[in-house]
Amino acid sequence: MPDTKRASRTSMACTTCRQVKLRCDAQQRFPAPCSRCEKQAKACVFDPRFKRQIVRGALEKAIEEKEELERLVHSYKNSSAAVGAGSTIAIQGLETDSVKNTIPHTPLPTDNRMPAIPLTYELGGVKLDSHTVNELLEHFHQHYFDHVPFIDIESSAESIHQTSEILLWALLLVSARNHPLYNQQFSQLRSAFHILLSEHVVRTIRCPYTVQALLLLCTWPMPVASQTDDPSWNYCSLAVSAVQQMGIHEPAHAEDSRPAHSMAYLKSWLACFVISTELATDHGFPPPMSLVAGRLPIVKSHLQSHFSDEFWARCELQQHSMRVFTTLYGVHSSSQVQLSLLGLLERDLDLLGADIKTRVSQRYHIDFLAARLRLCSIPSLTSSPKELGKTTNTQEWATWYRGFHAAIQLTTIYTSLRSCFPQPPTDEVVSHELQKREAETAHYPKHFFRVLCIAGMYLAKFLAVGRDIQPHERTLARNKIKEVYETFLAWSKEELDEPFRTARMIRLLSRHAEDKVSSEYFTNDSGDPSATVVDDSLRIARKIRERTAPTPAITDDPEGQPRLPRHDALSSDWNDWLPNTYDDLFAFLASPSNNYFDEQWM
Repeated sequence: MPDTKRASRTSMACTTCRQVKLRCDAQQRFPAPCSRCEKQAKACVFDPRFKRQIVRGALEKAIEEKEELERLVHSYKNSSAAVGAGSTIAIQGLETDSVKNTIPHTPLPTDNRMPAIPLTYELGGVKLDSHTVNELLEHFHQHYFDHVPFIDIESSAESIHQTSEILLWALLLVSARNHPLYNQQFSQLRSAFHILLSEHVVRTIRCPYTVQALLLLCTWPMPVASQTDDPSWNYCSLAVSAVQQMGIHEPAHAEDSRPAHSMAYLKSWLACFVISTELATDHGFPPPMSLVAGRLPIVKSHLQSHFSDEFWARCELQQHSMRVFTTLYGVHSSSQVQLSLLGLLERDLDLLGADIKTRVSQRYHIDFLAARLRLCSIPSLTSSPKELGKTTNTQEWATWYRGFHAAIQLTTIYTSLRSCFPQPPTDEVVSHELQKREAETAHYPKHFFRVLCIAGMYLAKFLAVGRDIQPHERTLARNKIKEVYETFLAWSKEELDEPFRTARMIRLLSRHAEDKVSSEYFTNDSGDPSATVVDDSLRIARKIRERTAPTPAITDDPEGQPRLPRHDALSSDWNDWLPNTYDDLFAFLASPSNNYFDEQWM
């Protein structure tokens, strides 16, 4: 038994503390960094193969490197002054090290007929001048358009306003939320836009630009108090119903027989196809356009030149998601039949990836890995209480590991994207979750948010169910869970926003994944499989919180009155991702592994 304690204690000490031979509190704070790494702003990672390095001469080496950097900076300033005042704007996004996946960005065209006096755009008492509107549209073009290339914004602001008022204000609303100069106007625009939106959704939608506005709200939903308040699926259903009612899914074959705005109709159909399928796969719903997916080749024939080959490859991934749901719908048990079907669908997915001959962007790579992870997570949603390492089904074991590697690759990609943002130094030791920091501005669709969430939760369940996995794989999973946790915290702008709640959920699951008592909750023997990894994690978290709930004797009222549950915690599953102080304390005390830190690490 002492050997076991020593081995576990060593594996959970980070490399920084092992280097200086000091006690490490990584396990108590997991997945947050240990106190020493947090104070020194260092990466807190585990490596069982780590060996202490001799630091003799480190000071002299650091001085030499500092002098070399000063010489490089000085030479760079001289060269920059020689070039002139011209500069290049670096666009933050997924294309930092990859080719664009849509048509090249061009500045928004100007309308030569615009009057000399700047126009003023008004919505519900909120007024924006033409300069502000053009700045917001340019911001959308730089950071958002590549994710939704089927949105029609190639004309001037005035032209968009005349064509569709709701589309223009939807573009401005999405762009203003994270704009460095105009984000303070977001709340005012949001209230006024809700009134405009209500006027459109209460009557029949006959305009394709209204459909595009609804789809923008599905891709970048407005902030909500709880996840159940997110109306994205409702807006998506309205958009899909509208394009079917307008007959967009049956375009005419002759060029001269199509209406003047036929391209807008076709793009709106394609937008519904892509976004509705992404939402359906994220939530475990039936893809709403699966019945008309056979018309995609007709639409593609008219829009082939408007989008890149990589974009059409994304559409093929959506078709694959539809086939997965159609094939596996109703097959709930992890039987040999289900595993055989999974193997066929995985080979089908591999063929799609092999068809992409040219270098692809990280956007496509994320979508491809997400499709694989969802496919491989199906057995985990119906896992029996047997341990992964002791299962006799080799095929099921291999499926688990393919999902594990997909989750690892996804986490690595997201971490590399974070490296583009500067990390502010920390001057004092404070809570990792509440420390004052400059949040990263990520302009990604919420679909990317959900993909990373699934990856982190899958890794937590992998640690819980796979008791006999290799030590280096367990260490790798722990490090990647920490990266997921820190990425969501970096995206958080305030304490109770959605990235913060997700980080707390990842923290709760990871702290109990390797607990012998709580790990039993990660298996599902009820016979009722969850629809997605997120739903499954909510079920697990609910059981953990019930076990670690405080007793009625514990109060936080000076007069000794029992602490009442929060109202918001009763209305939403996602608000259960916020374990309170007593939950954290009892979970920590209940963990059988905490005695590992009763003694100083050696």
